[in-house]
Amino acid sequence: MPRFARAALALALTAAIGSCAGPRGHGALEWVAGCVVPRFDPDGPPDDVRWAIERLLSQGLTRERPDGTVEGAAAERYEAANGGLTWTFHLRGGLRFTDGHPCTSADFRAALAGGLAREDHSTRAALLDALRGVRPARPGRAKPALGIETPDPRTIVLRLARPDSLLPLELALPGVSTPWRSRMAGDWSGAIGIGPYRLARSGGGNLVMARASGAGPDSIRLRFVIGLARLRSVLRSGQVDVLWPPPPELLNQPVPTGFRIERSEARPQRTLLLVMRADTPPTSLEAARRALAHGVNRSEVVATLGPSATPAGELIPGAGPFDAPRYDATEVASWMAKGELGKSFRVTLLFDADRSGGAVARVMQGTWARQNLYVELDGLRGSDYERAAIAGHEHLVLAERQPLESGVSFAALGLAEAWRVPPVGTLRTGWHPAGWPGAHVTGGAAHRPSAALIEGLLERDLVVIPLADLPWVRMVREGGPGAPFHPHFGPDFASSAPRSAAGTQSPLRDPAGR
Repeated sequence: MPRFARAALALALTAAIGSCAGPRGHGALEWVAGCVVPRFDPDGPPDDVRWAIERLLSQGLTRERPDGTVEGAAAERYEAANGGLTWTFHLRGGLRFTDGHPCTSADFRAALAGGLAREDHSTRAALLDALRGVRPARPGRAKPALGIETPDPRTIVLRLARPDSLLPLELALPGVSTPWRSRMAGDWSGAIGIGPYRLARSGGGNLVMARASGAGPDSIRLRFVIGLARLRSVLRSGQVDVLWPPPPELLNQPVPTGFRIERSEARPQRTLLLVMRADTPPTSLEAARRALAHGVNRSEVVATLGPSATPAGELIPGAGPFDAPRYDATEVASWMAKGELGKSFRVTLLFDADRSGGAVARVMQGTWARQNLYVELDGLRGSDYERAAIAGHEHLVLAERQPLESGVSFAALGLAEAWRVPPVGTLRTGWHPAGWPGAHVTGGAAHRPSAALIEGLLERDLVVIPLADLPWVRMVREGGPGAPFHPHFGPDFASSAPRSAAGTQSPLRDPAGR
């Protein structure tokens, strides 16, 4: 293509971005992510980077504000009736996808039902457990009629089998009620939603999003860069406003000139977990899990992660700090002998090479090796890591986990597995403990599990061990546009957009403490 033609094309793209953005913008935001491009998957398991992009490009019936209250998003109002068994959502008038196509109640019904059909994970079913027709559903079987009605293009009626006061909060999670023109997973070129931004360009590890409404930046350019050398080179270029997520190794080096590190609370708390699968020998043996647990130096893990981590606190809210086995070589040898495991054994460890697991895996491997515990590392990235974690073929997994919402039930969700049901999220433990309360997210105080009971079972069987708590950490350019962060969802670059009608509000956790 001739040089003048390329210049004209660039000017045309810039003009297109500016013309679709509307009034009240404030320039462009340069966002760099230190990881591979996540796959567009509207009904996929939770992923904080994918969720951050989805929240820019579309929105569900409700949204969770930074203070924990819930307000209407695509729904201008909603109300509960029939003792909390019937919820009616009224859509905003003139609702359209960013390509101009009308968005109706049928698109929201497709969103609500889409994730229930997944056979690799059961996150949507766990959240919408109270919805009529969800709990009896099993993978591979015909689904019963769902309690979702669309009497007209602007009305959605949800009929529940039992009251769920947290329904508006659950619908605010990315993906649960988020409409898309196409729900087919793949690259981001098909991601057409109803959010404050539209996708202007994708490809080559870059996404360019143009403002469609609200008061955020006129455009957001997102580049995915892996490797410390490449990231430092990009930062030196002066064309970065926000680096998130940053690899922990970069945060342990001197901060590049012109940048600063910002930290903020994650709510619910994000935690780096060591998962030891309970259904895969040798970690199916208690002696092997205890030997491995006593071979973990948690202080060393936190020190290795540097400013991107703090010592692990509560895993289950209200249960107090998790009583993890202390680092003790004598105990390692004792449990090896008790379990008749020989002088050594080998296991495999899966981790996301772009995240905190990638920073500590080799350190932990070396510590274990000194105790004759030989760990083979398997570092994967993006969707490859996600698929491997769900498949559950590894003995050990380093997993970054944030409960779907606050409360005891949400914190416990997915730690134990139900028979013949896919895992919640990507956390597959293979653990079916005797005495597990079996409580669901919904159902009221009578079905609320005991925090002490759950923590006691976790400490007894040691299938999951919290290694470090992970706040939201990012690198921000001095004098740049800043990086507003949502306590739950991370980047909130469109947060300055005007709010739509609020509808009913509810707190982050209900009075029952679920």
